[in-house]
Amino acid sequence: MRWYLYPDLASRERLLGLVVEEKLTVREIAERLGCGKTSVVSALRNHRIARPYVADVPEEVRRKLRMF
Repeated sequence: MRWYLYPDLASRERLLGLVVEEKLTVREIAERLGCGKTSVVSALRNHRIARPYVADVPEEVRRKLRMF
């Protein structure tokens, strides 16, 4: 199923809350929502939300690696 069909993945605010406030991993979000990890990763990329371990990488390195 497409990531945008899951309300929690389609909403940037809800997804940001899961990642930042609840500090859930991609796997934990997928299990909670009943979707695949690929859907979660696609939603994160679409909303340009950095996963916590990526947020600490310098901007220049992220650009080179095309990380968001």
